[in-house]
Amino acid sequence: MSVDKHSRVFVIEGTPAWEAWRAVIAGWPPLVTREVGGETRQGAFFPSLFPPSAKSGEKSE
Repeated sequence: MSVDKHSRVFVIEGTPAWEAWRAVIAGWPPLVTREVGGETRQGAFFPSLFPPSAKSGEKSE
């Protein structure tokens, strides 16, 4: 599964969403730093908060 470079959802490193994406993608997008809720957090941009396979348990087409 490749990650679209035009993704819009910022997923924070170390969250359940982050771990779900780690489980389904090969390679890794560059980490970026953003301010979230007044705190500086690292993460990456993805097409959605969770990968489609995290919801259904199956890989998306």
